[in-house]
Amino acid sequence: MKWYYIVLICLATSCNTKTAEEYLQEGHAAGVTGNYTQAIALFDKAIGADPQLKEAYIKKAFSYENLQQDEAAVAAYKALLAIDTANTRALFSAALCCYRMKQFTEAISFYNKALQAKGIIHPTDTMNRKPITISSATKDPNGFDVPLYEIYFNRGIAYYANLQYPMGFYDFETCIAQNYLPGDCNYFIGLYWLNKQDAKKACESFRVAAVLYGNAEARKQLLEHCK
Repeated sequence: MKWYYIVLICLATSCNTKTAEEYLQEGHAAGVTGNYTQAIALFDKAIGADPQLKEAYIKKAFSYENLQQDEAAVAAYKALLAIDTANTRALFSAALCCYRMKQFTEAISFYNKALQAKGIIHPTDTMNRKPITISSATKDPNGFDVPLYEIYFNRGIAYYANLQYPMGFYDFETCIAQNYLPGDCNYFIGLYWLNKQDAKKACESFRVAAVLYGNAEARKQLLEHCK
């Protein structure tokens, strides 16, 4: 009789076994309805079934972000980076989480690694500037790409928050060259010149941001500093 019970147990277990993709889809469905805690549990099951399922790590981290648990989200992104060191989405998103936690140095480090993953800066380049042309930037071969200008723009903001204005200035100029948020970028460049106590250049940048692109913050700076 023992063999009979063993067969029944095996059949019951096999009937309840789900694939990693099935857990992933169930987790996605739970996340869509806003049940992020359940989604995380399902993504964990997906990862348990297939530790190489990268999308499960990304969605798990995103669920943590929706729960405003940035530290847990960063841990999930790091778990993915342990198996895919050049995952641009994980690097970029981890940087955003660190920025929200006011961990600006860590955020900048993640942005730098994202740029390295795209082939823009070399790991040995301590200044983290671009030694190659932007047009030669590579896309994430794993399908988790982030546009180059988004990385530069957000890194610039992190540099400013870390009081590294010259480095941020470079990033905003790079974004202007790519025609990405030129109004915002000129506003931030104006703040750089204001910090350098060069009112003339600051006002020129604020004027471009306000007049050409309608940047409201730049208008405020014009009224205060450029009478």
